[in-house]
Amino acid sequence: MRILSLLTFTLATGLLVLGSENRKTPASTLSSVESASKAAIFHPDADHLWNQLHAALFVRVDQAGQQYGHDAVDPLLWPGTSGFLLQGKSHTQAIRLLDQFIGKEGAKLIKDPVKRAVMQHDLWAVFD
Repeated sequence: MRILSLLTFTLATGLLVLGSENRKTPASTLSSVESASKAAIFHPDADHLWNQLHAALFVRVDQAGQQYGHDAVDPLLWPGTSGFLLQGKSHTQAIRLLDQFIGKEGAKLIKDPVKRAVMQHDLWAVFD
């Protein structure tokens, strides 16, 4: 009986270890996932006006140069950083892109209703 319990335990542990090994994501897949999250959201071209506007409103850069917010659902408006989008370089860039969005009829550049709804959500989240 003791041998059967030990065998069952060993088999279960082996299956757990093998299962967890199979679930590990290869480094090449991780880098492609990370780059995809930093890539275009609204259009395949990362320089598309909608992608630039999203980045201007959502992407924050820390002191080390690390970027955050590419795939954020809500803008990273952290406590103590009230100047973001209200002054400085982030403000200038946001105003420039919003002016471009109006001037080039940016609302008409994307037809997909889901992407349009996401952009509307993004704008409401920042300006509400």
